[in-house]
Parts: sequence; C-alpha cells; structure tokens
Amino acid sequence: MKAVTLLSRHFSTVKQIQTLLSPIRNNTVLTEDSCFQILDLYPDIKTLKKLHAKIIIDPELHPNPSIAIKLMRAYAARGETGVTRHVFDEITEKNVVFFNVMIRSYANNHLFRDALLVFKTMSSCGFEPDNYTYPCLLKACSGLNSLRVGLQIHGAVVKVGHDSNLFIGNGLVSMDTNRFHHFENGVCSCGDYW
Repeated sequence: MKAVTLLSRHFSTVKQIQTLLSPIRNNTVLTEDSCFQILDLYPDIKTLKKLHAKIIIDPELHPNPSIAIKLMRAYAARGETGVTRHVFDEITEKNVVFFNVMIRSYANNHLFRDALLVFKTMSSCGFEPDNYTYPCLLKACSGLNSLRVGLQIHGAVVKVGHDSNLFIGNGLVSMDTNRFHHFENGVCSCGDYW
C-alpha cells in the first residue's frame, strides 16, 4: 500500500510538472507565478535550462530578483554551482539573501573555500551576515578543518547575539566535533582562508 501511495505521488508530481511546463514547450508567455511554481519543484537540468532561457529573453521576468533567487536555488540543488554563480554575478543590486544563497550553494556542494570567499566579498560590500549565513560558514569551516576561521566566526556569532540559534549551535557543534576527530587522528589543517 505504501509503494502505491509513493507511486501515485510521483505520478501526481510528474503530471503537475508537465502541466506547469506547457508554457515552455508551447512558446506561450510565462508568468512570475508559473516560474515560481516550476522552480519550487526543482525540475531536471534540461527543463531548468529551458526555463532559464525563457526567463533571460523575457523583459518582465529577467530583472525579477525573486525569480533570480529561486533560479539560483534550483541550479544549486542540481549541483550546478557554475551556473548558480553566473546568475549571482548578473544581479546588479544584491542583498544578503543573494549572498546567502551563493554561500549555501558552495557549502552544500563541498566548495568550502568558495563559500568563504563569497562571504569575504559580502562583508566587503557592507552586508551583515544573519542567522542563515552563519550555519553555512560553519559548515565550510568544518569542511576545510579551519579552526582559526571557525573561531573567528564563532566570535562574530556571539558578538551579534546569534549564539542561541539552534542551526548556528548545530554548526558550532559539528565544527567542534570535526576538529576533535582530526586531532584524534593526528591531523590538524587549520589553514588561513581569509
């Protein structure tokens, strides 16, 4: 019974995607809402690129920052960090949300140095990190075994009062656990990535 339910959900989602994708296939006009619905389903890469191409040529959709963020998230979920970065670089008026999505994209795809470099750019542009920024930065520090940078970020977290945030706390514990694991194995590569 459980398999039938999962299968029916799959077919329901496939049917839903096919219905939503009809504007892409039939060269009809896409709306902001239809783009949101398609991107929220994290379509396959082929569909994503077709949608992206339609967004680029549409003067109403192309400059839309909400669509750009969802487009970045969809590409990042597919492991397409290069395209995610391309979309990010084309945005002329960035805010902390764009930087967070780019940092998360790199961190989730194990490009930890790139995540920290985007954070450095974010800081130099005058944007303050928030409770969405810190967990991804801590994940990057953990992935790089960078205790020094992780401690700097921990200090910043405490300074702004985000140290009681559950996700940030989990990131700190994960970083600390990773550090102890490497000390136990006689390894500590706490390089400077700033």
